[in-house]
Amino acid sequence: LNAAAAWSRQLLESQSDTDDLRFGIVIPDLGERHQRVVRRFAAEFSPLGKPAGSQPYDIGGGGSLAEQPIWLAARDWLELCYRRISVKSLIRLYQSDYLRLPPPPEALPETLESISLAGLARALGSAQLIELSGPLTDTTQALPAWFREFRNLLENAGWNAGRAGSLQFQAHQQLCRLLDELGHGNEGQLVDSSIALDELLAAISLRLFAPQRDPAPIQVLGYLETTGLSFSHLWITGMDEDTWPAAGNSNPLLPMGLRRAHGLPRSTPDDELVFASSRLEHWQHSCDVLIVSHPHQRGDRPVEPSPLIAAVSEAADLALPLVPHPYFQAQ
Repeated sequence: LNAAAAWSRQLLESQSDTDDLRFGIVIPDLGERHQRVVRRFAAEFSPLGKPAGSQPYDIGGGGSLAEQPIWLAARDWLELCYRRISVKSLIRLYQSDYLRLPPPPEALPETLESISLAGLARALGSAQLIELSGPLTDTTQALPAWFREFRNLLENAGWNAGRAGSLQFQAHQQLCRLLDELGHGNEGQLVDSSIALDELLAAISLRLFAPQRDPAPIQVLGYLETTGLSFSHLWITGMDEDTWPAAGNSNPLLPMGLRRAHGLPRSTPDDELVFASSRLEHWQHSCDVLIVSHPHQRGDRPVEPSPLIAAVSEAADLALPLVPHPYFQAQ
């Protein structure tokens, strides 16, 4: 991943005319590693953490809505209002661009591990935070009523995307729609604030965040997302013997005989071999330059390349050098 990100940046910077360039970087488990991939490309193209305008890459798939910075700020504020949060979370809360809170305390006791809203108000020496949060319900009520209260608390704290970029603006819109949807649900049984907050956290964790982006010359994709696309340069990662081809999609709830009888795809190792070979053939015909790579080890165990790699070209056994993080290179 690190090598592919650096390669795409260097190749893009070396070209005077990028109109006809279309780089593809294929990552097998993009869904599971989405946040790591996002962080890596952000570090590569904005090592100082200050991106200038839109970036020249687009990362496919999507991550959890619960992982978006604008929601993390909202979550910390709600946790502070109804529970306790760590001092680390409190510092992050005050550093957030997505809330408008009173000035933070100059210092907190060194031994303090967590703090509540009431405790923070005492540390500030005023009731300003209590006034900002408004009267908090200390009894039980139906879930939709709680969700409406949570939405009001966030609005009172100035939670908005006014200083956010396009991605966090879209995340804020999706979160607001979800809160409105939950706030108009069936009343159901009465619960306390802790249960209601857990329900909200669970609902948001199940939502996928796949924002719309401007077209970009570098496309980061999963295996199946490359179907029908063409590239000037294509880098396929993760082509080791364990990953390519895969072992087959077994499902303990569906007996193998039933899967075969109904022709369910990719059920056996033979099915996966056919799929992997067809994908590889597709990639060979969809780009001008094709690079495939594999890790040399996974954990402490050595890993061999996929035997299918030999069908592409002669392998070059290149041990990629360890390089400093882009942030330290930019200093």
